[in-house]
Amino acid sequence: MTAHVNYEAEVAVLGAVLVDGTLIKDLELEVKHFYHKNHQQIYRSVQKASEQQEFIDIPVVTTHLGKAIGSILFIKNGRVDSNYSQYQTS
Repeated sequence: MTAHVNYEAEVAVLGAVLVDGTLIKDLELEVKHFYHKNHQQIYRSVQKASEQQEFIDIPVVTTHLGKAIGSILFIKNGRVDSNYSQYQTS
């Protein structure tokens, strides 16, 4: 059986949750439902933030991503930016 993979759907779900973090409580998704590894990492970070009752937004999620952020593109002002290192603070 071949897995059905829809990159755009995964991006849409993650984007919606990052725009409105309260949506995470309505989703019955698990990390394993995401095919792409980066999406799994992002969703895991969203879940962790939710479990800790933190406000879910891009800065909080990237904090939970920790060192994995280096392999995931950074989103700034709704645009994907692969130069994350320039945004890191000392």
